[in-house]
Amino acid sequence: MNEKLEKLNQGVEKTEARLRRAQHKEKMLEHQIKTLNQKERTHRLCTRGAMLERHLPHPESVTDGQVSTILKVLFCQLPLCGLAARKSFRKPIPSNKLKLYNSASHKSQFVKERYKMYIRKAIIDDLSRVAEIYVFNNRINFFPIFKDESFSFGELQVVSLVDNYFKKDEIIKNIYVFDDGLVKGFIQMDGTEICKLYVDTSFQSEGIGNELIEFAIKELHANNLWALEKNIRAISFYQKHGFHLTGQKKLEEDTTEYLVKLER
Repeated sequence: MNEKLEKLNQGVEKTEARLRRAQHKEKMLEHQIKTLNQKERTHRLCTRGAMLERHLPHPESVTDGQVSTILKVLFCQLPLCGLAARKSFRKPIPSNKLKLYNSASHKSQFVKERYKMYIRKAIIDDLSRVAEIYVFNNRINFFPIFKDESFSFGELQVVSLVDNYFKKDEIIKNIYVFDDGLVKGFIQMDGTEICKLYVDTSFQSEGIGNELIEFAIKELHANNLWALEKNIRAISFYQKHGFHLTGQKKLEEDTTEYLVKLER
C-alpha cells in the first residue's frame, strides 16, 4: 500500500514539474513577444505569417502546443524549416486528392514550389551574409582553378565586397535570398541572366539551390547564364534545370580560363 502511494506521489510530482516547466516557457514566450515593438510584430506577422499558412491545420483543430510553436515561429527565432518538418503541422490532404498527391508529378510540383515560402528580395541587413556565402564559395570552388592567392585571400573580403559591390543600388535590387530563419543562399540576376547563384557551404545538398533556380525561372524568367568551363558541377546543375550549352565561350576577365554560355 505504501509503495503504491509512493509511486502515486512521484507521478504527481513529475506532473507538477512538467506543468511548472510549461508555465515557465509560456512566460518566457510572452516576455519575448512583449519586448518586440509594434513595428517589429507587424513586420513578422506580415512576412513569416504568410509563410506559416502553408503548414497550419484547420484553425479549429489547432492544439495548445501548436499555438505555442506558432507564436515562437512568428515572434522568436524558431526557424520555419523546423515547423515545416513537423507532420502535425501539415495540412490534412482530402482522401479524394490523396492519390494525386502521391503521384510523382504532384510531388515534383510540390517540391518545386516551396521556394515561395523562403525566397525574398535582399535588404541591406542581408548583405554581410550574402558576401560571406560568396567569399567562401569562391575560395572553395574557384581558388583550385585560378590559384590566385592575392585575390581569393587578400582582395576578396566580406566587408570590402559589401561596400564596393553588393551595396550598389543596381546590384542589391536584383538579389534574392533564401531565408528560412537564416540566409543560406542567394541568386543575383541581370534581366533574365543569372549572374550568381550560391548556397552556404554548410547547407549544400539540401535543395536550396534547386529552389533558388526554380524561383528564377518561374518568377524572373531566367533563361541564360555564363559558367566557368571547368566548373563541371555547376554546368551539370544547370543542365538538370533545362539549360543547355550553346557553344559560345569567352575568356574570364584577366585570366586564361573560359566561360561557357548556357540557355534554356
